[in-house]
Amino acid sequence: MTDYLSSLLIWTADNDMQLNTFTTKEMILGLTDSTSVPSLSTPPGPIQRVTTFKLLGFHLDASLSWTTNINTIVSKASKR
Repeated sequence: MTDYLSSLLIWTADNDMQLNTFTTKEMILGLTDSTSVPSLSTPPGPIQRVTTFKLLGFHLDASLSWTTNINTIVSKASKR
């Protein structure tokens, strides 16, 4: 995993870009134990590990279930 991050950091440096660690999130998908996987860290700062996040209006969670997204939609619909 850190090899991919190192490659990404080299690519961004070569292309005069930076990785924004405030908006970059890390999510471990599946049934793995996330405590056994080391967290990612970059020179500007650590990358936050999350279990759910919103991407293009869709709420994605680590188990790839629809529960979080459906609950959010139902909550919004009940407020109208």
